Amino acid sequence: MKPLVIPVVEEKFSLEKLNYFNPKSIFDADWSLDLHGYLTRDEFDTRLAEINHAIRNVPLLSKRIRTFTDWSYGITTSVMTFIFLGGLFTGGFRTGPIVSFVLEVLFSLGYIAIRLLVTKLTERRAKEFTDALNVLFKQYNYQDNPTANWKLAWRPVISHINIKMKSTSIGNVGGKATPKYASQAEIILEISDSLSDLTAKTVHFKLPPQVIREMTISTY
Repeated sequence: MKPLVIPVVEEKFSLEKLNYFNPKSIFDADWSLDLHGYLTRDEFDTRLAEINHAIRNVPLLSKRIRTFTDWSYGITTSVMTFIFLGGLFTGGFRTGPIVSFVLEVLFSLGYIAIRLLVTKLTERRAKEFTDALNVLFKQYNYQDNPTANWKLAWRPVISHINIKMKSTSIGNVGGKATPKYASQAEIILEISDSLSDLTAKTVHFKLPPQVIREMTISTY
């Protein structure tokens, strides 16, 4: 079987790029040639439209949501720390450092709670997304097997890189960069070897530039 892959992408236009909880996700690709007896370009476009319609009401969380929560927590913690240290060194409001310390603890607990909620919501959305596509792919495979087989797969991709820097008392500076991963949904269409050989192995998907950029930062 020859596997062909279409990764899901988030539409990033206008305010959509700020919608971390309900981003509009789509599968976008073009069929390379008309496979008469299996799929023509128009028939493939129809199927892709059906797939995108099936996932319209089961949005995934944005891969950027963890970056957003981490940055929000980091900025808030930095502000609270600045207020706390300012109160200690200036000797001003005596309750200032205590209040800022309490707020920092509360923000830390809130951050942990939000991360847990995001994790649970991510898992629930992924299951709903998978179930919706599996129902549709079951119909496709009933028609297409053994010529072709449709399935959904998840694989890790780099969502962002966490960089930590530190310095020593003698002036040495060091740090490390840690990649953070998220799961990405991909459609895998497996074409039978006989059909692939018949087309001189030229059957493939034409992916738009946005999809290609997404794939260049992903990893298995």
